[in-house]
Amino acid sequence: MSIDQAAQEELESLCAIYLGDGTDTDDAPMTINADSPGSLDFNLGFGCALEVHLASPGYPASQPPFYVLRLNSFRSPFPGRAGELTAGAVTTEDEFRGYVDAELVRLFVPGEPVVFSWVDWLKGVIEKWYGPVVGTTAAVAVAAAVAALPANNDSDDDDEYDDDEDAGRGAVDPAAIETDAGANDAGFVMPAGCPAIVSSQPLVERRSVFVAHVAAVTSVAQVQLVKQALLSNKRIARATHNIAAFRIVESNGVVRQDCDDDGETAAGGRLLHLLELSGCRNVYVVVSRWYGGVQLGPLRFKLINNCARQLLQERGFLHGK
Repeated sequence: MSIDQAAQEELESLCAIYLGDGTDTDDAPMTINADSPGSLDFNLGFGCALEVHLASPGYPASQPPFYVLRLNSFRSPFPGRAGELTAGAVTTEDEFRGYVDAELVRLFVPGEPVVFSWVDWLKGVIEKWYGPVVGTTAAVAVAAAVAALPANNDSDDDDEYDDDEDAGRGAVDPAAIETDAGANDAGFVMPAGCPAIVSSQPLVERRSVFVAHVAAVTSVAQVQLVKQALLSNKRIARATHNIAAFRIVESNGVVRQDCDDDGETAAGGRLLHLLELSGCRNVYVVVSRWYGGVQLGPLRFKLINNCARQLLQERGFLHGK
């Protein structure tokens, strides 16, 4: 069965969000069924997993995707924990599955992708049910995916040569990139009315450096002020690419959004799709990349999205629809 075009775009975004180096391991946050590209397995932690079929009839136009929830050694929650999940008492596996199914159906909006919201919600529920353990939050999962990427090295890249990748402002030495990560407005000339800007810690991969910047915005005019402030920093202005996207939801429900590849073809669109999938609103995100002279190939898109996603998570912008 073929995958709907919207579901195919969702699959590409999910790969960019969850897959690290593309290696399928037991601890990978997502794996793809080799015999059925539209069949995805998500690691929910505690030995639990969610299997989702993007090729389900009617998805995403009118029906949610078919799913299978695999639970590890189901047990009742500790006293009082059931009340955190539902108003009624949930003490059996059938009751728990019924509660989950009702919530997954509620999260689905016809015509919109829902898998990211399902996974994000289920991770929280599974963690509450089985007990908090380090390494089960979404932020930790992203950090683990980034940590699993290939070690830094100066060897030639085996990826097919990509003109876009080194078509920016030239290679740099990672040691020369400095950021005041986590500090508001650090190193920027802030125009009047410009929202606060927060930058991430640098992510270095084979001599390329990625730094994300986010700001809460409520108008396109504020987006332009933030862009002006960022480019007032000479290091950011000299970045090979400054990939950007914003998504604003006005009080009347009108959504204003746009993106900028800045020479990195399709990267801005992927960043905007991340904002849409994760339900982000009233935020402007920019990922600066300084090319280090070694081709990264398609891996760079995953790094761009992961760098942005982690900072969005830390600043409270990331949540399901």
